[in-house]
Amino acid sequence: MRKGLRFLLVAALAALVALPVAAMADVATHRDHHKVSRQDKMFMTDAAEGALFEVQAGALAARKGVNPQTRAFGRQMVRDHSREYAELARLAHRLGVEIPDEPSEQQQQAIALWRQLSGKAFDCAYIPYEVVDHMLDIEHNKTEVEQGHNPKVRHFAARWLPVLQSHLDQAEEVLADLHTC
Repeated sequence: MRKGLRFLLVAALAALVALPVAAMADVATHRDHHKVSRQDKMFMTDAAEGALFEVQAGALAARKGVNPQTRAFGRQMVRDHSREYAELARLAHRLGVEIPDEPSEQQQQAIALWRQLSGKAFDCAYIPYEVVDHMLDIEHNKTEVEQGHNPKVRHFAARWLPVLQSHLDQAEEVLADLHTC
């Protein structure tokens, strides 16, 4: 009887200790959701749409570009931005943030327009857009790093800055080689 009573007492004590720990873990998870500011959510939405756009536009460039550098750049966009979106989706899930699963309406319109182009006309529409788009992406990431609230989102933005800068450099090189645009 004493062993049974001791067991019940230990079990009850363990349950009392475990309950607040479980509740604190739940509160910590809940708090993580609140630490994502409006700025962070806007950045995550824009980054998700942008990554998906780059994947779709890059696939188009890999097929429709006449210049081998345009096609290679498109393949690079598919590889890097697919990885970016996958990482962002995991982060968003951990933080309880929903992100888009398709490019913005404006980005979809650009892709629809580019589908109608071929050859040099495609290259001359796509590559200059990529230069400007990556300039803007770099500025958005810098803004998130400086003004974002959630450290994980800021870290994501900072980690992708060198990749975006590399893309900008590559796009500028391709544009310089196109000569007649």
